[in-house]
Amino acid sequence: MMRTGLFLGLLLLVSLTALAQEKPQDYLLEKDGWRILKFDDKNANRFAAQSDGTIFVSSDDSVSVLYKDVQVDLAQTPILSWSWKVDKSVPPTDLSTKGKDDRSLALYVSFPFDYERAGFWERFIRDIIVAFKGKDTPGRVISYVWGGNAEKGNILESPYLKSAGALIVLQKAQKGDWVRESVNVAKDYERIFGQPANQPYQIAISADSDDTKVSSIGWVKDIKFGSGP
Repeated sequence: MMRTGLFLGLLLLVSLTALAQEKPQDYLLEKDGWRILKFDDKNANRFAAQSDGTIFVSSDDSVSVLYKDVQVDLAQTPILSWSWKVDKSVPPTDLSTKGKDDRSLALYVSFPFDYERAGFWERFIRDIIVAFKGKDTPGRVISYVWGGNAEKGNILESPYLKSAGALIVLQKAQKGDWVRESVNVAKDYERIFGQPANQPYQIAISADSDDTKVSSIGWVKDIKFGSGP
C-alpha cells in the first residue's frame, strides 16, 4: 500500500501525457545535436542559440525540454559545470508537488534504465513506461534547479518519477545575473540512489511556467563535463 501512490503517479504520467519529439527550428541548436521534447497538451517553450553557444530559454505558460545525447565517463569526468542566469523568474513554488512545481530553469542529467540496479518497483513500472514512451526513456534522472521555495542545496524527490528522480535546488526562485555552477554528478548520484553511478546518456534544459501561468526568461551556456571545476 505504501507504493500505491508511486504506481498511480507514474501510470498517470505515462498514460495521460502524450509526447512529441522533433528537431529544433533553430539551426545552431540542431547543428549541436539538440532536440526538443514537447507535451501535446502543453504550450512549448522557446529555445534559441547564439553564435557562442549560449542558449536562450523563454517560457510563457508553457513547458518543454531541450535535450541531447552525451558520452561521458564519470570515472574520469564526474564534474558537470555550466553558467546560467534568469532575467525574469517564475514565483517560488513547491517543487515536490505535481502541478505546482514551476521553475525558471533546470538542467537534467539522465541515466539509462539498469535492470540490475533498479528496485522492484522501478522494474515493475518500467514495463508500463516502455509501453507508452519507448525503451529510450531514462531510468533515473537528476535535475539541478533554479527555482522553487526550498533552501539551496535541498534534495527533493521528483513528484513524477518518485524514487527514480531527484531535484537538487541550486538557486531559489528569483531574478539573478550569471552564476557559474559546478556539481559532482557521480557523488550526487551515489548519495541520492545509494549506488555508484552508471554513465549518463543525455542532458537536458527546461523551464516550466504552465502551473503559475506566468513567463520566465533565462540563459544557459558553457555546459561541459570535466575532471574539476
